[in-house]
Amino acid sequence: SLIFKKTKYYWDFLEGKINILVFIDFETIEAISRDNGFNVQRSQENNWAFDFKNVSDDNPESEFKMSEHYFFRTFMEFVSVQWLIKNSFNIVLKNM
Repeated sequence: SLIFKKTKYYWDFLEGKINILVFIDFETIEAISRDNGFNVQRSQENNWAFDFKNVSDDNPESEFKMSEHYFFRTFMEFVSVQWLIKNSFNIVLKNM
């Protein structure tokens, strides 16, 4: 992974010898969503992290859910939260 400067540290991480805590404030997710024309709510359904709705479109196809599995890429793969969410918006908007 790109966050480790030495290979040894990466292997220590993979073997569970190093723990990394990642905290993401929900307000950050709200800000990213708002800046891209979407409202977001925490999902009340099992296995879903968030519910998104395009604020400028009443079309049900402009609504989507993000699974916990997909969102957890931020923690497991250190994918940028902004990139992950914006990429999801782009996919939805492209398919409308």
